[in-house]
Amino acid sequence: GDISLDKKTLLKGVTIKKNSILNMKELIETKSNIEEIYLNNDIGDVVVEPSFKGTKLTFKIMEPKVGDIYFIKESFFGDSNKLNTKDYVLRRYVKIKKGDPIKRSILVKSIYSLSRLGLFKNPITYQTKVNPINPNLRDIYFKLEENTGVKLNLRFGGNVGNLNLNAGFEHNNF
Repeated sequence: GDISLDKKTLLKGVTIKKNSILNMKELIETKSNIEEIYLNNDIGDVVVEPSFKGTKLTFKIMEPKVGDIYFIKESFFGDSNKLNTKDYVLRRYVKIKKGDPIKRSILVKSIYSLSRLGLFKNPITYQTKVNPINPNLRDIYFKLEENTGVKLNLRFGGNVGNLNLNAGFEHNNF
């Protein structure tokens, strides 16, 4: 398929010896090694499937791409799953786009960009799930908990004959 690592790099993960009797431990170890090579090259959610054609063993490797991107409200109060911040605003700060390869470093940069807005409590997390329509895509769900947004400041001060009342109202996310 459409893979981003060369054959020489992937062969470093193969522990099965040519013309030897295959055992399950070596097969699982090789599959795991190939997945680890991908992770070490910043590519996540790779599917490695061994298959046999006669006596020939091959590995089918699928590098899923980004499907849809969702923003989910993290809440402990059971209220609506809707965020005050609009999706189109959040998408400006997400560095990964539909159709891109799933790279952990880009997802981490996206989380950093979203947290720098100051609208969300940390930590912002993400989860990938297989797209229900196309199994070659992974939908990404960013879980966000909005700050309460409202800050009320009251200060009293003054002298005996002079009383000052100051009040302030601030909302981070109208």
